[in-house]
Amino acid sequence: MKKILKSGKIDILILNAPGPKPTSLVNSKFKDFQDAANQCFLNLIYICQEVIQKKYLNKNGRIINLSSTTGLEPEDDMVLSNITRSALISYIKTASRELSKNSITFNSILTGGVMTDRTTTLLKMHAKKNKLNYKKVLRQASESIPAGFIAEPDYFVNFIIFLCSPLSGYLNGAAIPLDGGIMKSL
Repeated sequence: MKKILKSGKIDILILNAPGPKPTSLVNSKFKDFQDAANQCFLNLIYICQEVIQKKYLNKNGRIINLSSTTGLEPEDDMVLSNITRSALISYIKTASRELSKNSITFNSILTGGVMTDRTTTLLKMHAKKNKLNYKKVLRQASESIPAGFIAEPDYFVNFIIFLCSPLSGYLNGAAIPLDGGIMKSL
């Protein structure tokens, strides 16, 4: 943080953390919750608080939280992600209400079905646990998304660019699903 803050004012802060290990509520230990909270919530809060309290964010600045659909629609065996993602989405919403006086916006992108290393690992774990072929599990996962495929990370670039632009100045405090239609809520 010291190195980043030495560079001067910040226009855009994008928050992202690797997802915590997949596990069920019953199989979780208290330490699992502590580790997940540190990794996916408290570390990102620390960064935000440093930037906000020391007034390092420029007027018209943007803070974008790359999150997950699990923050609004919990998934089975993803309790650590469900809880930490939800907490950070709530933090971003609170910040949008309290700190947007200088045209600073705070938004969350709820990804779902992004073909990352984590998705590949989760799908392989599911295939192994259920003694299924990985390619079949990948095909089933793709077909479960209304868009019919799992997006590559590049699908998110233009939306992030939009959120960073002056055109998005009135979009504030939103948790926006970019998920191929997988979320069931309105």
